[in-house]
Amino acid sequence: MQPDSSENQNNDLAERLELLRVFESGCTEAIQCPRCHEFSVSVWFTRPRGEYRTWFVCTHCPFSMRVQNSVQPPFFSESRVDDRLEAYDDVLGKTRFHIE
Repeated sequence: MQPDSSENQNNDLAERLELLRVFESGCTEAIQCPRCHEFSVSVWFTRPRGEYRTWFVCTHCPFSMRVQNSVQPPFFSESRVDDRLEAYDDVLGKTRFHIE
């Protein structure tokens, strides 16, 4: 293990938590990406099988993050439901992983 790997993990976690804090303040566009640091992250929603998911997707780099919500997320809007991400969530929900 590299000596600074836990520091890198802590930085990654802090940057991802910052995405959530910014979203909770009501911002759904032009959020700073934790990977490329451009203000290019948008918030999208999905509702596979009636469950709520919040997606953070960067348009400048491959970064994305999905949050599983226990209730309807703040600032949820049907206009921000992404059909492509919803189809992906639906496939994930039907996938079973076997651990031996």
